[in-house]
Amino acid sequence: MADSPRKLGSGGTASDLGAIRSAGRRRLLQAAVSTAPVVMTVLSRPVLATGGFCQSPSGFVSGNASNPGLAICQGRTPDYWATNPNWPSPYQVGTTLFSGVFTPDLVPNGMTFQAVLEMDPTTSGPVRIARLCVAAALNVAGGESVIPSSIYTLPTIKDLWTEFASSFPPGVFHPTTPTGPTWDEAEIIDWLSTTMSSPT
Repeated sequence: MADSPRKLGSGGTASDLGAIRSAGRRRLLQAAVSTAPVVMTVLSRPVLATGGFCQSPSGFVSGNASNPGLAICQGRTPDYWATNPNWPSPYQVGTTLFSGVFTPDLVPNGMTFQAVLEMDPTTSGPVRIARLCVAAALNVAGGESVIPSSIYTLPTIKDLWTEFASSFPPGVFHPTTPTGPTWDEAEIIDWLSTTMSSPT
């Protein structure tokens, strides 16, 4: 005589419980799949901060990170340029002065690009912005990194630095128009980082 299915309290047989668990798993998976686009939308900005797709300042302000027409940026980070002995012309390792390219000279007077790149990146204020601006200038000039001119040019980066340094503290930049929204230090860093291939 075959054994009858074992009872599990008042919940039914073991096979009934298995069917209930399977249905529960399906509902959980369906819920996870339906929330994936929301999660991807929330995560899109930090993912951009590691390089890849990038936008002009005005595009970044709009927050349209899902635009399929976004440019690809492969700029190098400040840390990369600090250890690379081969810089693109007209810049020279150890001799190009920060004040020769960027004004006002908010970093210690007489510092070279190399010295700025070697400054502590965890320091707040003008140091982090200066490092990113130097890297951006080298990226624009360098053939091995790709920054589409629709994203920024050297004049764009120089204007960003001038406005930030002239208003420091607190240090702000108008990414669209002089009367439009302003970016603080963190927002400037966020945008510049999207144009570089690894975190800064």
